[in-house]
Amino acid sequence: MHHPRALGIALAVTAAISFGLGPVLAKGLFDTGLGWLETVFWRFAIGALVSWIWLLTRPSSRRALRELSRHRWLVLAVIGSLMAANTSAYYAAIELVPVSLAALIQAIYPAIVAVLSVRFGHMAAGPRPWVALVMAMGGVALVIGGFQVGGSAMGIALAVLSPLIYAFVMVFSAQIAGERRGTTAASRTGGGPDTDSAVAAAVMLSAATAALFAVSVVLGRPVGPTGIPTDAWPSLLVLGVVAGGLGMQAMYAATARIGAAQTALVDTLEPVSAVILAAIFLGERLEPVQMLGGAIVLAGVVIAQTAPAGTSREPALEASPDDSALRRGQSRR
Repeated sequence: MHHPRALGIALAVTAAISFGLGPVLAKGLFDTGLGWLETVFWRFAIGALVSWIWLLTRPSSRRALRELSRHRWLVLAVIGSLMAANTSAYYAAIELVPVSLAALIQAIYPAIVAVLSVRFGHMAAGPRPWVALVMAMGGVALVIGGFQVGGSAMGIALAVLSPLIYAFVMVFSAQIAGERRGTTAASRTGGGPDTDSAVAAAVMLSAATAALFAVSVVLGRPVGPTGIPTDAWPSLLVLGVVAGGLGMQAMYAATARIGAAQTALVDTLEPVSAVILAAIFLGERLEPVQMLGGAIVLAGVVIAQTAPAGTSREPALEASPDDSALRRGQSRR
């Protein structure tokens, strides 16, 4: 497996597990009296702080920040605002429905990302990714079918809205990283993203924090530290560091190396990990059909990432004018 691809998959797995931990921690925070707005605000605020500290300790990231254009600042801020909307819908949903249900509805976004990537990004070659998508969606359907939801239409609607927004976050993140139609950022640059991962995460998370603060002012719901129960801070810190800072940087770096579509496929591990963690820590019971569905999702991810060598559609390097002239001279000899 080529090194950038292997690293990209590892980063995507890291992001998926980090994000999968988020809703489980959030559910526990709701029990302390926090609502979705306070929880999401501090997730992004702590994540932004961690990202800025990481950025400032790295000379290359400080240099990348100084070189960041106004256009990229704006695009990263827009992506951050979309992240705030996505996570708000997700966490508001799990106030109303089980974590496992909301997490597995979230898994519809790889199909949306795949469709968008055909037009705007790097779509993996061959039938395996499409087979994997069908398997992942079928697995999710089995898991959802195993739930007895008495419930909240609003919770289901918010759970569906979240992956719709997140699909655009993934595609836009890949675009700002350097992905173009038919090629990933890494294949174009020979390395990492166009925009440094630490810089991208710090700006996006800061924009998300600012957007949520504005929402809190409009709704008249203060999110300051004085309103946070003392016993909520340990979980908030883990949520911000892991699901915020670490997860965001890993996701962005993964899209640069393997593209939005492939990152989304690997990220189907997120709902699986959320279901497992919810069963362990929240007592949400898994039925046999749900475990079967989770196994199918995992099998789909494995199939997507074990395509035979040579199926990638990486564009060939174009010959330079000097190379072309040299070949013409050699042929005349």
